[in-house]
Amino acid sequence: MKKDEICQKFLQSVGKILTIDEPLAHHCHFQIGGPADFFFRATTEEELLASVNFARQEGLRFRVIGGGFNIFFDDRGYRGLIIKNEVSSIQLQPESYVEVLSGTLLEELIQFCLVHSLKGLEFLAGIPGTIGGAVYGNAGAFGEAIGDWVESVKLLTARGEIKVVDRDYLKFKYRSSFLKKTKEIILRVNLKLSPGERDSIASRIKEIRQQRRAKLPPPSLPCGGSFFKNPVLPNGRKVPVASLLEEIGAKGFRVGGAVVSQAHANFIYNLGGARARDVLALASRLKERIRRRFGIELEEEVIFLPEDA
Repeated sequence: MKKDEICQKFLQSVGKILTIDEPLAHHCHFQIGGPADFFFRATTEEELLASVNFARQEGLRFRVIGGGFNIFFDDRGYRGLIIKNEVSSIQLQPESYVEVLSGTLLEELIQFCLVHSLKGLEFLAGIPGTIGGAVYGNAGAFGEAIGDWVESVKLLTARGEIKVVDRDYLKFKYRSSFLKKTKEIILRVNLKLSPGERDSIASRIKEIRQQRRAKLPPPSLPCGGSFFKNPVLPNGRKVPVASLLEEIGAKGFRVGGAVVSQAHANFIYNLGGARARDVLALASRLKERIRRRFGIELEEEVIFLPEDA
């Protein structure tokens, strides 16, 4: 089916217009990626459901993305439909529960919690991205993770069914959840937080931001955040991957336009004009040196989306 025919069917089915050949470099903080055949911004839960169901019914390859802060795309783009989840809302429920739509930015959630004197999520201050992406990858910092605060999640299944699951279903692990296997799509997240003193919460948020600024490269640099996960040894101990990378002298390593930050060895950023192949080659070189030196196999935290995934 031709692109214009798919666009016409989408308009009839969803009531919205698809964008053709959208540069994906515009939709990730890494600023890397070629054109997607089709691109759509979902701003309501109904639009998100309708666009996903359309892709499934038409046999059209698709992927739902959030803020694009821990992903980069194939230089050749994406052969299918990229759905950008911008479905955003936060509702305060009784007993310190908070219901958050999956496209809500973490920064908006942090500010909401501060205004309503709810503590628990201060560790997320300064982390970019959406709540959906955070739950999907069990985002965290300073020894804490979002999974600790999740009560339940509303999902769209691969069969097009909607279900609500509790925390146990999600099987949270370090920077991972069961959703990475099921490929189910997060629609809403229900969090159970704790009442707190607003001044204390504000102080903790300020402290976290200061620590991040002191340890990490400037957030304006085009990158995907921490590139590798901290490896977990057989005895259960996590090893700071940045220290391993420093020991092999990784800071300043460069392939094409991709370079390892001088400020933090676990950050790869786009020096200008970097291609996906540059980042992949640089990551492969780092993994090989860590493997030879320490016998440890590094695992990427940043997601690479091939054109045919």
